Amino acid sequence: MNPATQSALFLLAAGWLQSFVYICGKLPPERIPPGYPKSGTALGLLNLAWIIMFVFGISGTLKLSPWFAVVGAILYFTALPFAVQLPLVKLFGFRNFRHFMDVVDGTEPPESAGKGD
Repeated sequence: MNPATQSALFLLAAGWLQSFVYICGKLPPERIPPGYPKSGTALGLLNLAWIIMFVFGISGTLKLSPWFAVVGAILYFTALPFAVQLPLVKLFGFRNFRHFMDVVDGTEPPESAGKGD
């Protein structure tokens, strides 16, 4: 596997893990997946894992070209969350991201109000 592919895979894995941790951190306790860590140490290690993957991915792109590193970092923080979070939210059983935010905020409308979506 060439360095560009490795860097891209590290960045994709870091983005997925970061979004997973973010979404699980917002979920109500009854909707958190089984096996998701609840202790501060385990959550800290999970956050450290995506940070390390991000650093490996960006450092790999930096070895290829400084411009690749800049573009990679910009895409990581601007485009990747939008590409990853919606499928994760749907995986957890929400209709869309708005439904997820309504449940998280506690402002979920009655079920009949969302039928027209």
